[in-house]
Amino acid sequence: LLLLLLLTFYPLVTATTAALKNKNNAKEYGADVISRNECESLKNALYLEEQNLCVCEHEFDCNLFHNKELHVPCGVGVVMNDNKLFERVPVHCKACECVQTMSKKERQIMKVSRIVFVSVPRSGNGWMRKLLELSTGIVTETVFHEKFAVGEGEKKEVKAAVYRPETGLFAPECGLINECDRVKLATGEAVVVKSHFPFIPSHESKNVDLGTASDVGVGVFHILPVRNPLDNYDAWKRYLQLSHKDADVNLTVFLKSWVDHHTFWQDTAPYSYVPKYVYRFEDMNDAHKRQRILQTLAERADMERLLGVDTIDLDRGLKDSRLQLRKKGHVEQSAIVDGYMRFTEEEIVLAIEMTEPLLVRFKYFNLYVHWLKMRREYDKFLKESHEEFKAEGFQVLPS
Repeated sequence: LLLLLLLTFYPLVTATTAALKNKNNAKEYGADVISRNECESLKNALYLEEQNLCVCEHEFDCNLFHNKELHVPCGVGVVMNDNKLFERVPVHCKACECVQTMSKKERQIMKVSRIVFVSVPRSGNGWMRKLLELSTGIVTETVFHEKFAVGEGEKKEVKAAVYRPETGLFAPECGLINECDRVKLATGEAVVVKSHFPFIPSHESKNVDLGTASDVGVGVFHILPVRNPLDNYDAWKRYLQLSHKDADVNLTVFLKSWVDHHTFWQDTAPYSYVPKYVYRFEDMNDAHKRQRILQTLAERADMERLLGVDTIDLDRGLKDSRLQLRKKGHVEQSAIVDGYMRFTEEEIVLAIEMTEPLLVRFKYFNLYVHWLKMRREYDKFLKESHEEFKAEGFQVLPS
């Protein structure tokens, strides 16, 4: 029965929303939970009674400050009032400030709403980005000046994302999927943005005003993939060792960062007040579940409206041969259930001790209990077999 339960992975879906006080603003995410008093306590901010929104004063923009030299746009977009555009302020953001920008270029950057796609590395971020690009026809962007490989064999080449002043981000010109005739750069109200913040807190930034923060701001919607921590650790370690053979990835440090990352986006203000969609990487292994995840994500994030597309064609991504489940790695169901073979008893115990609340939240706890039980039984079997072999002695072949 336990094995049957383990084999039946249902998508873990959460969407944090609240009933809006002003029904006319049903699409204005988070508009219901900011108070007049909170808004009026912010310098250069004002409360729009009719829209039930807190905004920066005209010609001021919302920035999320790491310090006075390092900041990023809040990423929650603008609202029109009396034929003027006002930058919206996210709820409960103590680090958000309304600042007067120095140029039209800076103001243009801060107008774009951000659908934040944030993950611990090696959680299927690239896989979902490509599915979204083909389904929506819109390029996904990133805080990183990333390089990526396209093609195979002799045709394989490395390309780099380019900086876009319109969004203040980096974008592969033909998408991560590299299909110029099928995807285009975002021109709508919002853009999907990849980040690994705070797991990866900074990035190298060349000739870009955003400094070295990999943070993307608060955004209007969060896409949050999660992968069970030990497999996530194993994949991250193997990835690092491809380029740095002597890379030492400490499990304790990784597990703490894994917990901190998910706690940051789900339980910490102002991020916890933003609607979000959480799905498990492991649930992507089944075609039907993959379709349900992608469809629910597109609907919850209201992507047709925010990305400015007429229709979203899920089949374009789901049926693309390049984006099917690979017949290797640790995402297949049998590999997940047999994960105890990849880790020691000490590693499984440590993971349970350090991450148990999140294991329970993401429905991994029973899997880890199964791993621990099987690991102990397997180790006991090996020890008994070894002792039995030693007792019998080494047999000499007859002459």
